[in-house]
Amino acid sequence: MRLTTRLPWLPLGAIVVVAMDTSLPGSDLLGKKVIVHRKEDRPLLEGILIKEVSGKEITIEFLGAHITLPWERVARVELARPPREEVLERLTSCRTADDWLILARWCDRAENSLPEERDRCLAEASRLDSERAAPEGAVKQAQDGPATSKPVRRRGRNGMPPEWPPFRSRILTGPNELTISNPSNRAAVVGLRIDGKGVDVQVPARGRKTVKIQSNTYEVFIHFRDDPDAVYQGDSISLNGTIAILQLRAGQGNYALRRI
Repeated sequence: MRLTTRLPWLPLGAIVVVAMDTSLPGSDLLGKKVIVHRKEDRPLLEGILIKEVSGKEITIEFLGAHITLPWERVARVELARPPREEVLERLTSCRTADDWLILARWCDRAENSLPEERDRCLAEASRLDSERAAPEGAVKQAQDGPATSKPVRRRGRNGMPPEWPPFRSRILTGPNELTISNPSNRAAVVGLRIDGKGVDVQVPARGRKTVKIQSNTYEVFIHFRDDPDAVYQGDSISLNGTIAILQLRAGQGNYALRRI
């Protein structure tokens, strides 16, 4: 951008041309994670800088979407800290299970890609949920009295029964579509497992969910929310470039369930 002005101490007719740099502070920010400070007290944006039109606009990738901002609305752009440095600070501020779950989702974002830290956050959230559930159960047991009280069962990950199988990492997405249909009045959780990997699918009552996964043979586990202590296992399913439908219905459905 060029501005032309006349200074009062110069002879009449003299002009001075002033060049103002309105580009980003260095093209080396392209392709890197940045923090965009916007004017008018707008919230900060954090994402990957993917494009700059000098003096006009910038485009960042934020949560999978491309956002273009006119340069006149941007106060400054600075390089963000590497995710591994930032997560160390975030870890110290986590206090509740919800804090750990929020941080786990942040670690799982494509631009951060911190699978080990994500798994640690999920484990901490599960531990806090378990510790929180035990006192509540103990209070209810005391209120019910010794004649009707039952032992408090320790809950597993995300409040699931202890028989619910854990997994170390998530199953990769793939070309196979598995639709889980739940025509019953009971919400359910369906777990797919293979070689220490897994995914848990929340299926609402009278609803359905679809997941896309790699070709393979998966073990299937089911937990109905209205039966907090029961875990069922169905027949394993094999997917190979197919579209499959898994129907949940007590006593019916398209394959048998057995309690474990």
